[in-house]
Amino acid sequence: MHIQRKPQTQPSESSFQDGAVGLRSRPLRVLLVSSLFPPTVVGGAETVVSDLAIELRTLGFTVTVLTTQPTGGISREVLPHGIEVIRVSPYQFYWPWGDARPSLPARVAWHVLDTWNILNLHRLRFLSTFDVIHTHNLSALSPAVWMKARRKANVVIHTAHDYYLLCPRATLLRSSDRVCTDAPVPCRIYRSAHLLQLRQIDALTAPTMHVLQRHELEGASVRVKRVIHNGVALPPLTAARKSNHEGFNLLFLGQVSRHKGVLTAIDAVRFSRADDVQLDIAGRGELEESVREIAASDSRIRYHGFVDGREKEKLLSHADALIVPSIWEEPAPLSILEALVRGLPVIASRIGGIPELVRHDVDGFLATPGSSDEFAQAIGWVRLHQDRMRTSVASRRHGFSKQRMANDFARLYLELLGTTRRGL
Repeated sequence: MHIQRKPQTQPSESSFQDGAVGLRSRPLRVLLVSSLFPPTVVGGAETVVSDLAIELRTLGFTVTVLTTQPTGGISREVLPHGIEVIRVSPYQFYWPWGDARPSLPARVAWHVLDTWNILNLHRLRFLSTFDVIHTHNLSALSPAVWMKARRKANVVIHTAHDYYLLCPRATLLRSSDRVCTDAPVPCRIYRSAHLLQLRQIDALTAPTMHVLQRHELEGASVRVKRVIHNGVALPPLTAARKSNHEGFNLLFLGQVSRHKGVLTAIDAVRFSRADDVQLDIAGRGELEESVREIAASDSRIRYHGFVDGREKEKLLSHADALIVPSIWEEPAPLSILEALVRGLPVIASRIGGIPELVRHDVDGFLATPGSSDEFAQAIGWVRLHQDRMRTSVASRRHGFSKQRMANDFARLYLELLGTTRRGL
């Protein structure tokens, strides 16, 4: 990670100029709380929190990150850009991101404890005071941390990156990967317990209106609610241009699992009438072996496994469009933003928060989730109109920058600090 702008050591008094956030006479102290933090990454939320930490530091905030680790009690490190990272091993039956899959009774017990894990409050007794505590994914830490945050900060904010507060799986899907339309009683109790704890926070934010409204529909009651879109790094303009090559290259970037619709993408390419359509699949998940076998028998499908850094950038630079055929209510896929800032059209499911990011027949094509036929038609349509779509996409790229995201959160912090006074 690197900082693109030099952090302000003496922020100026209350102004927003040239994208910089002016602060009080001393830097505001912000604690970002996230279940995971790089180098441990399983989804887009960890990347968002990391980028937010760096950009807030660049804007002049004093930034601390609280995250988890499987063992070892409490450890601290200071990153090169001056961000302190505190890692704690939570009081739980197991660390959920390990390789072993716990038994069903163990998983049930884990979720029961995670609903209100007051044992973790003792683990966090060392925390100093902050102006703002901003929580993100709280799995393993538990929403009980809001009770501690209430005593340690003037303002407490939570960002819902997914449906963790509403669903033990955080996806609103059944174990069969079917959309859950009628939650069973244990899940309703879980949901009610979490939503009741929201009274501890001052503001609830989400990366799309769909996620925010989903929480409101289930009864989330918070004084301030705000949509703040995620942001990503803006590549140089030269990287946003399409390289010259024959054929039409599609890129699937994400978990290789049923709810992400990877099999829909494969079938869509097979149903496509064009023989020169290629599908690059990058990611890992429970369908890895199946996808690997399919790729071995079909030259139009290429499986790359998990990619990051230069490998990921290479795939994005060679793609003509991103395909996101999810069958679950995607909150705000980071892969879509990474495609849009590079000028790539997006072929995606009309579900969840995706329609807020992809404008149908402007930035790409929205299709019915699970419909391979419709996605096959979408591939042909986007290929035919890709130049027009690329122009439309490129005009929006700055609205998806991580600097814009950090500025939006900084404004919210200052707004809430101006109306919420508890010993400031």
